[in-house]
Amino acid sequence: MKILRTAVIGLGRTGWNRHVPNIVSHDGFELVAAMDTSPERMAEFETKYGLPVYDNITDMLKSEKPDLVIVASPTHFHKEHIITSMEFGADVFAEKPVAKDIDEVYEIRDAAKRMGRKIMVFQPHRANAVVNTLKKIFEENKIGKLHMIKRADTSYVRRNDWQALKKYGGGMLNNYGAHYIDQLRYLTGEDLRVLSCTCDRVATCGDAEDVVQIIMKSESGIALDVNISQAAAYPITSWMAFGEYGTVFAEEEFCEEFKVKYIVPEECPPIELQSTLAAKGRTYSSEPPLPWHEETVKVEPSAAIDFYVKCHEYFAEDKEPFVPFEQSVRLMEILDEGHKAAQL
Repeated sequence: MKILRTAVIGLGRTGWNRHVPNIVSHDGFELVAAMDTSPERMAEFETKYGLPVYDNITDMLKSEKPDLVIVASPTHFHKEHIITSMEFGADVFAEKPVAKDIDEVYEIRDAAKRMGRKIMVFQPHRANAVVNTLKKIFEENKIGKLHMIKRADTSYVRRNDWQALKKYGGGMLNNYGAHYIDQLRYLTGEDLRVLSCTCDRVATCGDAEDVVQIIMKSESGIALDVNISQAAAYPITSWMAFGEYGTVFAEEEFCEEFKVKYIVPEECPPIELQSTLAAKGRTYSSEPPLPWHEETVKVEPSAAIDFYVKCHEYFAEDKEPFVPFEQSVRLMEILDEGHKAAQL
């Protein structure tokens, strides 16, 4: 197995809590160094891992010459850290969103092509067990052709970190929207276009939006409704998917099960359209009761996809990327379309 000498930029929430532990625990990766500008975090890394830690990206890249750099710094630093890593001959595994705005994304794409470097964006929510269980339910086709998916994440949070500030690329459309829109593109396997978007500031301490609704449509006509609110004292149902024969839902984002209710068309009693204006029996509908089926589908941990296995397959084994970079570019274009629609 090829070993990827790996360095991490950013020892914050995702860098320290997710990426460093994954590098250490997965075969095929060797953690060689980290970079951060916080003396406390630098000392913590050095004490725990006994490895060099730098406060300057150039010094780290010159000294360590990593094969792979994990970019987990705040979003507005991504372009600089990604392109500099490539200039020193490293491939890049970057946190989402890949950059602060779409122009920076295009610069990153051009740099990767020019220097012949690989890049993939960490979109872990498409890999989790919940999403892949739902994908399997769709593939079984019990609810028939999809016509709408609703995705919601609601809480009441007075956001006061850097993600609350526009100048750092913050706001919940970029922050959570990058996850949920990617989930919907993964689940449908289709490109999406933005129909409308609203962004509001309600409970946040910053100037970036904390309440978002973005409505999109897929290539085959599936309506997609994403609601993100950090100003909701009561929750909205996290998952609802509507097909021609039934519905799938789950109350919570990281649910343990999905409820599925559907009909089998062949089991349904015949029905005829009434074309006369005098409604039969003076009722709105004379349809007999339908023979509904109801099932509970458990979310098994084994349904999850190990993103770091996929990472090694791409960067070390030259297999197809789990998240092709053009999908990440398109995701950023959709986020950009959403921001522009919200300003109208």
